[in-house]
Amino acid sequence: MPYREIRTRGWARNFFTRCACPLSRGNASKFSRKFTGIPEALAAAFDADPKRLAAKFHRIEHHQAHLASSFFVSPFERAALLSADGLGDFASTMWGAGAGRRMRVDGSVAFPHSLGLFYSAVTQYLGFLKFGDEYKVMGLAAYGHPERLDVFRDIVRFDGRSNGNGFRLGLDYFSASPHGPGDVLGRSR
Repeated sequence: MPYREIRTRGWARNFFTRCACPLSRGNASKFSRKFTGIPEALAAAFDADPKRLAAKFHRIEHHQAHLASSFFVSPFERAALLSADGLGDFASTMWGAGAGRRMRVDGSVAFPHSLGLFYSAVTQYLGFLKFGDEYKVMGLAAYGHPERLDVFRDIVRFDGRSNGNGFRLGLDYFSASPHGPGDVLGRSR
């Protein structure tokens, strides 16, 4: 696509979305600096003059970007939508519905309750590298036996406050223990 034909561009970083604490003007400008220069970078990629770019730029919430990028290119007219990962714009999970050219967000789960971070913690507990080996744990889970199912049901808890769709982590399992990391699963490592 030629540079002059680009009419809109979005990026998945809106640091004001779901912010757990108010940002001062100084903090906001520090975060904002990360996103200045995007039109210039796009122009440089096309070896063009940034002043000739007709596109309007929009910040898009992280999980809404995931939901949109999967639904709007799918062959489905209607679909249930789910995005779950470690963390993005202070949310870890978001769900909704798509119909036609519209998308509706029905709920989300906020940090620190995150299935992605839960998988990272289990992965580290099992001795894998800190980040990037979670897929191994997910794949191996099908071969396991539910010996500690009661503990894991306490770690990942159903949360009926989110229209019956949410979850919360038992955060007491993630605090530092004087007995070491093996305490999480009730046995020494």
